[in-house]
Amino acid sequence: MCKVFERARCFNVSDFMETERLLSADNVNQEALLSYAREAADFGTNYQLPSLDYAINHYGQPDVAMFDFTSMYASENAALIREKHGHQLVVALVGDSLLEPFWPMGTGCARGFLAAFDTAWMVRGWTQGRSPLEILAERESIYRLLPQTTTENISKNFEQYAIDPATRYPNLNSSCVRPHQVRHLFIDGQHGSSHLAPVRKISEPIQKRVGGSSRAGC
Repeated sequence: MCKVFERARCFNVSDFMETERLLSADNVNQEALLSYAREAADFGTNYQLPSLDYAINHYGQPDVAMFDFTSMYASENAALIREKHGHQLVVALVGDSLLEPFWPMGTGCARGFLAAFDTAWMVRGWTQGRSPLEILAERESIYRLLPQTTTENISKNFEQYAIDPATRYPNLNSSCVRPHQVRHLFIDGQHGSSHLAPVRKISEPIQKRVGGSSRAGC
């Protein structure tokens, strides 16, 4: 495997401190990158991988690229409710728009499904006539659990999973965030305008963020 890693050094034409310049298309040796991707796949499958062509991206080129995982982003809030002319509209984020995944950990797909279930639970409460602030407070409480989820701290009874977050999160505290803390997420025209806060940049190492996120302070 050392030989495989040695070849990784040949990807960039020049070494730049700025990530955008380092990973720009004109600074990547695409032929070396394609060769490395194939060699890494062969090594990972004990050379049992059939000889297949690369998928083609929307640029008509092999769909192989390098990504920067030194920083990631997450939305400050998971949802808001807007009311106008007596009608309410729920706006919610799920998937990568809510929490950018760290691909090497393989958590993106699972957390995407968890967030979708959590959002469906919020919509259920909304259709049952619960107050907007109660719904938003519960949604934000559940959202604080999402960045911390691992195979060790979620329910192992996968066949029992439902949109009810209690079926998935053993340490659920759905009242962690109080209604008065999410007043800015209910837009009714009487308390000024609001919107989902811009994403926040997560720069600390991923293990630290998952194991002890500051969002866990309930």
